[in-house]
Amino acid sequence: MRSFTLRLAVILPLCFLGLLRPATADPSCGRDGVPINGIARPAGMDTYMYFGPDYSSDTPSPMIIVFHGTVDISNLLFQIYSETIENSTDRIWRNAIVIGPMAQEHGLWYEGARQYAPEVDALLEFMHRHYNIDRDRVYAAGWSAGAVFLGNYSYLRQTVFAGAVFHEGGGLFGVSGAQVSDRCKLPVFFQVGANDFMMPQIERHRSFLAARGHAVVFHAEAGREHGMATWPSSGITPFEWMRNHTLCGSLQPGRCEAQPVTEQSLQAQYRYLLSIMGPHLEGHIKSYGTGFAEVVRV
Repeated sequence: MRSFTLRLAVILPLCFLGLLRPATADPSCGRDGVPINGIARPAGMDTYMYFGPDYSSDTPSPMIIVFHGTVDISNLLFQIYSETIENSTDRIWRNAIVIGPMAQEHGLWYEGARQYAPEVDALLEFMHRHYNIDRDRVYAAGWSAGAVFLGNYSYLRQTVFAGAVFHEGGGLFGVSGAQVSDRCKLPVFFQVGANDFMMPQIERHRSFLAARGHAVVFHAEAGREHGMATWPSSGITPFEWMRNHTLCGSLQPGRCEAQPVTEQSLQAQYRYLLSIMGPHLEGHIKSYGTGFAEVVRV
């Protein structure tokens, strides 16, 4: 991790001006004129961006969007994913893109789920418009507070993500039975410490999905507390897991056909959450506001 972090610190000041224009960056700051390992502002959102060592705009690229933890200005999880791709021998991953948007107001994703969802939507739209993204292989990962946000966001975007990884966080905030269809189930990977204080919420999340036939991988590191089990110490890694999950179930890139979406009632979602999580969550759920509509795959 040290060499990657040091290199990031050197590249950022040298390429900063070019990185503010991600679609037209100075070629010296990236491959094929595209920025790597730096901060850009696509769609008006401060975002860490990384492009794999074999990135080519001629080949559809898998993309991973990573949501950081509370006030994690270094975006540690983004660095872990980027370094793993940099050292990968897998041809698919070596052409991948990793983006790490930053929660703008206060560094807390779960405090602003309603306000951030449109911004993240705009960021993903920007990436699809300006880069050759493999729509079969778009994944989401979140750490701690970022995983809590992802628990809302990913289930409202089942036409977008081929899988979601929850690192030491997550919950049932925003998940409802209506969002889990028999036609399309979102595969999920949980990476957590067995002694994590968030384990009760994570276990409810896991049980909810498993009972409905989702492909769930649950990896708990024995004896580890929150913040000490970000990446698996053994067994399958998120990258190996992602490799076997595509949006349309195909292992060939670029063959996904997006499905239509419909909106559900927020009040129905609210009542459902209260029934399974208890009245003590009432204030937290209300904070998402009336604009936080459900979207499901039909």
